[in-house]
Amino acid sequence: MLKLAPKSSNASFAEYFLGLALLRSGQINEAEKHLKQAAAKENKDIPADVHMGLAEIYSKSQRYQETIDQLELYQYFSGNGSHINLLRLVFQLVL
Repeated sequence: MLKLAPKSSNASFAEYFLGLALLRSGQINEAEKHLKQAAAKENKDIPADVHMGLAEIYSKSQRYQETIDQLELYQYFSGNGSHINLLRLVFQLVL
C-alpha cells in the first residue's frame, strides 16, 4: 500500500501501524524509520502515540535528549502527560 499510494491520506496510518508492529517485533531501526515518516506527515488524525513510540526507541538507544523531545511532543499533541515533567527531570539527570 505504501508503494502504491504514498501520498494517500491513509499512508500515514500505514506508516504508524507498521512502525508499531516493527517496534513490538524488535526491529528498532525499521520501526524508527516508519514512525518518523508517520510523524512527519501533515495528518492531524495520527495518534500522539507515534511520539511515545519514538520516545521508546530513543530511550532504548540511550538517546535521552531525543526521548525528552518526543515526550514533549506527545504531551503537546495528546493534551495529556503530566507525568512527562517527571520523566524529563529523570532524563536530564542522566544527561
